[in-house]
Amino acid sequence: MPNGPTEEIVWIESEEGIRLDGAVHRPAGRAPKPVAVVQVHGSTGRFSHPGHIRIGRELARQGYVSVTGNNRGWAFGELTQRRGERVMIGTAWERFNEAPLDIGAWVDFAMGLGVPAVALLGWSFGGLKVVSYQAQRQDPRVAALVCVSPGPVTDRMTPPAERLALAERMVAAGHGGDLLPWLARGGTLSAQTLLDRAPANRATFDVFGLYTPNPAVSRVTCPIFACYGSTESDGLPELERIRRAATAASRVDIRVFEGADQAYTGREQELAAAVAAWLDGLA
Repeated sequence: MPNGPTEEIVWIESEEGIRLDGAVHRPAGRAPKPVAVVQVHGSTGRFSHPGHIRIGRELARQGYVSVTGNNRGWAFGELTQRRGERVMIGTAWERFNEAPLDIGAWVDFAMGLGVPAVALLGWSFGGLKVVSYQAQRQDPRVAALVCVSPGPVTDRMTPPAERLALAERMVAAGHGGDLLPWLARGGTLSAQTLLDRAPANRATFDVFGLYTPNPAVSRVTCPIFACYGSTESDGLPELERIRRAATAASRVDIRVFEGADQAYTGREQELAAAVAAWLDGLA
């Protein structure tokens, strides 16, 4: 598009060598602002989803470099390579505690574009990932977190007892990477991925503290912006929980987008403009 943002397809490797695909949007005809926005998609997402591309383009129009990249929770599954070893990645095989290996690699890449800092924008399950990343690593390069409709951790995430028991038996037998039987509703996951969601492991995901004292978000010190669409039933209570739990953050701002759904369908430019304005206000 004439005088519009530039777009580039890129490929990087996670910190342990898994190829990750992505895109970079840059402002045209002007120097970029000093923070690059790194988008982290949610379960079954992908860097090329129209929502991520539209947000990247609008952020670039607002003067921000935007990087959107796949993480190992993209799509359902993909057979890929990790330094010569064949491995399965994708939502059905994802281990939440491995997310920093992808996010850290995208932060490294973004910093290589010549910006002094990055903001992590996590969408849905990606919102939990960016909070967990920053709580664990305290990465000084991360200037802010943006959590867009971060997937709430509720009892709906807890698998039925009989399915957990089957997953436990499969893992014990050395078949943790095998898929559980398909459900008529809800699909399937690998045994190990499902076992990660057992109540005993729930604190890993519970970054906002629905069940967990001193959750991950309480260890994040940078500014946080969190938002939901008003049509999301879990949005309002989750926003208040985030504000209460983020006790160490230098600033916490929340917003409800009236009439928006979780995908912000038709509202991507509005969302991106709001994020850009918030980042502008941090300068």
